[in-house]
Amino acid sequence: MNHRIDFCNQNLHNRSFPGLELNHANFSGADVRGCNFCHAQLQGANFLGAKFGQPPRVFISLRISALVVLFATFTAISHMTFGVLGNTPEIPAWSYTKALIVSLVISGLGASLRRIFHQQSILEKLITTLSGTTSAALLGFYYGGTIQIIIFKLLQYQH
Repeated sequence: MNHRIDFCNQNLHNRSFPGLELNHANFSGADVRGCNFCHAQLQGANFLGAKFGQPPRVFISLRISALVVLFATFTAISHMTFGVLGNTPEIPAWSYTKALIVSLVISGLGASLRRIFHQQSILEKLITTLSGTTSAALLGFYYGGTIQIIIFKLLQYQH
């Protein structure tokens, strides 16, 4: 018995089909955004004209989150970079200058080297983790210090 499952032009948004046998199923024109087809059998399935990807709400929220992170990162990196311009080894803040330079180099190299190594390799995962950790540490130190300064000024203002 070879009956064909027909999901033609249906809204299957965020449905789950894990491990199901959907060979030769018709998904033409269907909205399959957010669907889980993990381990499903889809040989010969028709997805002509189907809508793939993330739902618009998720897509927009991811874009907004990325813009917020971009703005926060740009602000922090520019303030830290311009703050260390002119520092020399004779001043006490030189160690912070070196830490900033090393962190930026690690993050930059990490982003560059990810393109060279095969994805899913152990080295690629290590580079990504190290780059992400140094970037997060930089942002944490910057915004942690900024909050500390704000709190200090508020406490001084109250007294």
